[in-house]
Amino acid sequence: MPTHLILDTNVFYDLGAGSLTPSEVGAADEILLYSPLTVLELAGKWSSRTFLARKAAANAILQSNARELPDQDTYLTRDLFAYALKRPPVVLTDAVKAMANSQEMKSLVSGVLDFAAKVVRRVSVAKVQKWRDVIEGKWVDDMLSIQRREIPKFEAWHKSDPLTRKQRVPRLSGVRKDAFLHSTKDPSWNLTLVLNCHQRALMGARRVESPAVPAKVEANC
Repeated sequence: MPTHLILDTNVFYDLGAGSLTPSEVGAADEILLYSPLTVLELAGKWSSRTFLARKAAANAILQSNARELPDQDTYLTRDLFAYALKRPPVVLTDAVKAMANSQEMKSLVSGVLDFAAKVVRRVSVAKVQKWRDVIEGKWVDDMLSIQRREIPKFEAWHKSDPLTRKQRVPRLSGVRKDAFLHSTKDPSWNLTLVLNCHQRALMGARRVESPAVPAKVEANC
């Protein structure tokens, strides 16, 4: 059975820059994968200054023949919890091709013509950036909430003016660190994680009209 390797965005940057070669990434029989988040990271902060590096990274995705993983909501809803999707899966292959084949920032936004496929591909940088701001902003808020709750003095440190934070970021250590890491192995921690994932999966699920409990099961109860 072939090995599957999920490559981080930075790997594609290195491949595009030539500081990393395909043979250094994986063996010939290994299947390479990339996350849709990699595409959003490339497109979200696209600018004239970063144009060439991001174009090269997108081209590295194509040249490596990496396969696209399902977006996180499709994975949770369809693949993990087996619900029917209320919308089609998000596929970003065309966005990768648009970035890789664009000649300038303007063409990426206005449209990149593919003569062979007879299509025009474009990327809405503003929309991608807005999506990233929302998703990453929520992740940052969640992480800050945990740090405020678990790390002594963190809240007071975080409230101060960023320009005046001379001391290091407060961190867990010793007994408190061991206790926190131990709590992540508790069944209740995992249950909370699964319940939150299931709640998110339901948001992407198509409404099911049939009863939650099949008639045959009800008859035997």
